[in-house]
Amino acid sequence: MWGLIARLTVVPGRRDEMIGILKESAADMPGYLSYVVAKDSADENAIWVTEVWDSMASHDASLSLPAVKNAIPRGKAIVSNFERIAVTSPVWGAGLPDLGADLTDFLMRALQKLFKQTQLVHRFKRRGMNRVAAEIAQKIRVLLQNQDADSCPCEQEAQHPPRRAATGNTTAALQFLR
Repeated sequence: MWGLIARLTVVPGRRDEMIGILKESAADMPGYLSYVVAKDSADENAIWVTEVWDSMASHDASLSLPAVKNAIPRGKAIVSNFERIAVTSPVWGAGLPDLGADLTDFLMRALQKLFKQTQLVHRFKRRGMNRVAAEIAQKIRVLLQNQDADSCPCEQEAQHPPRRAATGNTTAALQFLR
């Protein structure tokens, strides 16, 4: 996780307007886990923003979202001072994910999906082989049932002209080879 704590000071009397701008722009930002906007109790023109993100990359990417891009010029017009107080590495927070448990859960879900996919592929392959075997058995059954009705060409007797005796020619050829 990645965090940021900032203090914004706005021109007098515009704090609620700035809070509204921050609320609008922070809705539906991928990767944010917590985005807290608080009024400073000692300074009526100051706002504290505490952000927690799944990563610094998600925070940086949020700056190019249309809602954020539209809010930046509106906010700059009324912010008199912006202080980046701290960049943090959050380890726990009520409502924030527990990284250890979340990582374990994520890995277990991924393994379960992989296992289910493997089982599914195996079942499809097995069913496919069974289907092919059943189709072959059916074709053989049909061939055997039709055996009596139609004999295949290999079972028919060959009709060849009678052989001539060629003993004289064979004897002459054997004498020539000696």
